[in-house]
This record gives sequence, structure tokens and C-alpha cells, in this order.
Amino acid sequence: MTEVTDNLNFLVLEMSRLIRAGFEERVTETGLGVTASEARLLAHLRHVGPMRQIDLAERLGVGQMSVCGFIDRLESAGLVTRTADPEDRRAKRVSLSATSGPVLRQIEAIGATLRETARGDMTDEEWRTLIALTRRARDNLANARSSQCEKTAGETA
Repeated sequence: MTEVTDNLNFLVLEMSRLIRAGFEERVTETGLGVTASEARLLAHLRHVGPMRQIDLAERLGVGQMSVCGFIDRLESAGLVTRTADPEDRRAKRVSLSATSGPVLRQIEAIGATLRETARGDMTDEEWRTLIALTRRARDNLANARSSQCEKTAGETA
């Protein structure tokens, strides 16, 4: 069974599943007043900054209607704001509100705990190498996807 479990795709998916499950459990236990999906949205905005709703949905891997519901609830809770996108008035940009700090600090603490658990007994050098190589693999996939999208767009034009 080693062949299957040592496959990179399997390992990445399994690690992602375990991180997500741990995150969901901790968010629920902490009683943040947001769901795990809403917490992921907040954390994503914290790391990448304001962005359009449609782009948030794509980057989070959820449907546009789902992300709209998350944003509705987060906006009602005063944690995010929506503004017109300066490049397309029909689109909305989502930003963190000034009052999101306490919830974000708790989300970041949950993330730090999960990273420490994942790191286990890895040395600093091993951990930095894992992060660097994972980042390169992600960038390779993103660049390949972008190139394929450009190629497809050129063929249909």
C-alpha cells in the first residue's frame, strides 16, 4: 500500500483534509461566532487583502452563492465590508472591517497551533525546506493553469 500513500497527490489531499478537520474542530470549540468556512474567508482576506466576491469564491473553492452567504453573515456581524469595485461598479470588493481584529487573532492562533502540530519534530531547516518546496510546486501548478487558460482563451478568440 506504500505506493498509493506515498503518492504526492494523495499526501497533499490527506494533509489538507486533516488540517481542515482540525481547523473546523478548533473553530467550533473556540466559539468564535463564525463557521469554519467564514473563518477561512476572514483568514484569506487577512493574507491577500481586499478582493472581489467572485475571486474569493474561486480561491476558496466554493460556489459564488456560498461565498455570498458567508459574506452576508460576516457583514452583519461587522467583520467585513463590501464596496463597489473601482474597476467594475457591478462587482463588489470585500474587505476586513476595523473590528475584525479579535476574531482574526483567534483564527491565527488556531492556524499556528495546527502548523506546530504538522511540524512535529521537524528541524527549522526541514520546515523551511518543506514550505519552500511546497510553494514552488504550488507556483508551478498555478503557472501551468494560467498558461492553459491563456491558450484556451486564444483558441476561442
